[in-house]
Amino acid sequence: MSIATWKKEFYGSLKEASKSDVKALKHGIRKWRGLLPSNMKKHKVKRSFGIGNTVISDGSIGLEMDGSSCALCRRHFYLDCRKCPINDCCSARGPYTIWYNKNDPRPMIRALKKALKEREK
Repeated sequence: MSIATWKKEFYGSLKEASKSDVKALKHGIRKWRGLLPSNMKKHKVKRSFGIGNTVISDGSIGLEMDGSSCALCRRHFYLDCRKCPINDCCSARGPYTIWYNKNDPRPMIRALKKALKEREK
C-alpha cells in the first residue's frame, strides 16, 4: 500500500470532480474519509507538515491537503469563495482548521455531507 493506492481509493480525478458542486462535494467526502486514521494506516500514509501546508505521503511522494487538492476550492477560490458550499471551512473554528490543529477529519466530512444534502434537494 502507498500514496498511489490511497489516491486510487480516496482521491480519483480532481478535474472531473471540479465540474459541479455536487461532484466536488462527493469528491471531498471521499478524500476526507481517506484521512481517517484507519484508512491512512491501511495505505501506510502519514501526515506531515511542510512549509505552510500539510502533506500526506508514504515517504516518497505526497499530496498537499490544501486548496490545490480541493475540488470546491478549484471551483470557487478564484471566483468567489462566498459561493462555496462550505465557505467557512478555514475560519478559526471551521472544519478544516479543526483537522489541521487536531488531526480530526470528521468535522470536514460532516460539513461536506450537510452541504451535499442541501444541494441534492
